[in-house]
Amino acid sequence: MNKSKTQDAYDKKLFYWVSTLRKEWFERSGGRLDFGRAAKLVNLLARDIAESINPDTRKFYVSNRKVKKFLHVPFDSFSLRPLRKIIHHLADDKILPIPSNATMKYVGTKRQYIALQKAVRKLCKKAKKAPILYEHWSWARTH
Repeated sequence: MNKSKTQDAYDKKLFYWVSTLRKEWFERSGGRLDFGRAAKLVNLLARDIAESINPDTRKFYVSNRKVKKFLHVPFDSFSLRPLRKIIHHLADDKILPIPSNATMKYVGTKRQYIALQKAVRKLCKKAKKAPILYEHWSWARTH
């Protein structure tokens, strides 16, 4: 994460981690892990590592603080619901309508995932906030 200087560089690493998790999941369990669920797990881990402070050194584990703006939203029902009525204004690609009961399973393909991430980035760019703050907001507003 520390070496990521651009969104594209970070995305390549993230997609590698998602691919590796899906492969390991299949090899160890024989079951398939869809893209959206694997991405959510990787994104939660990446978010927590980027936001964690080493108790011994009292410094962030990830010293490249620019990484925070590259973090992806770990999609679930809380982060998808607020997008339902505005997604068609934000998404460049044709995207499946978001059902009212959407969960991380809704984000089943890499294409769908990328379209959603782009939409959230577009929204957050207008607000001048990092996309991960959208995730924090969407969780906090219901808890």
